[in-house]
Amino acid sequence: MKNPENLVFPLVMISKNGVIEFCLSEKDLTTCTYKSFIQNYYQGLELIDSDGNNFVIQEASLTKPIGLMQKYFGKRIKVNLIINANFNKLTLPEFQIKMLNAFSDQQDFWEAGGNFKWIEKTIKTSSDIRSILSVMADYYFRGITS
Repeated sequence: MKNPENLVFPLVMISKNGVIEFCLSEKDLTTCTYKSFIQNYYQGLELIDSDGNNFVIQEASLTKPIGLMQKYFGKRIKVNLIINANFNKLTLPEFQIKMLNAFSDQQDFWEAGGNFKWIEKTIKTSSDIRSILSVMADYYFRGITS
């Protein structure tokens, strides 16, 4: 089983309903709102790290008891993750297809920012998984498209 601290960042998370998010660090990966936690956001969440390792999170648990502020006012909480020991190593073409499909499933959302064609081009023309994730994470967090 791979622990979150052994994952190679940045990484992409793809939820069961196709929502795409990026993580730059273990802190990004293991921090969420209480509402997300109780709605089982992490259960079945797919992770692909910069080395192309494709994992699925089995479950998440609280690192410590939480107070009312965290429960009801959107404060962020830290969780422990149990990641499935079985994983595949994706090749660059497999990763590109998976990412293109994931972005295409949410095309209306990504087109709203006016950069869907740029996203497609970036994924198709990059030479390795780490480059794609680095550029896409920069775009996701900072809106950089150059």
